Amino acid sequence: MPEAKDWITYALTFVSIVVTAWFSYRVLKATEATNEVTRATLELSKQISHAEEERQKEFTEKMRKQLIPEIIKQSKAAHDATVDTNASKINLKLKTAPTELLVTNEDLATYFKQEEINVIRDFWDTYSSYRKKYYKKFYPDNDMGVLLEHAAPVAEKYANLINTIKH
Repeated sequence: MPEAKDWITYALTFVSIVVTAWFSYRVLKATEATNEVTRATLELSKQISHAEEERQKEFTEKMRKQLIPEIIKQSKAAHDATVDTNASKINLKLKTAPTELLVTNEDLATYFKQEEINVIRDFWDTYSSYRKKYYKKFYPDNDMGVLLEHAAPVAEKYANLINTIKH
């Protein structure tokens, strides 16, 4: 027959096992709860991220829609200054025509596709080159005809710009 101290050892061992099992159960439940909170937090983070992406897309589209009319307006003014049947009228219009696009490169890069940027830059480079080469305050020997002779590339690039960014 076991002695009293053996019974005490058995009892303490049994109590230790029960307490350990109870604590293990509580740790398991706490871990499950933590996992559930983690899953919920991850799902919420995904939803917030998705909502932010949608908001950013919407903002980008709104900014683009605001910039397109400004680009068209400035480009049309530049184009229209080069279009006429009379060289002296072109010369007069070029005096007040824009000399550069007032939309920043950063805005172009942020709100437009590379193809669109290339077309916009191509028009403005062609127009600037035209102005630099052929527009003068004074023309010797009535040499103003160069304004008429070399305006076609500006018109072509403008048509390309309009077809690209309006669609």
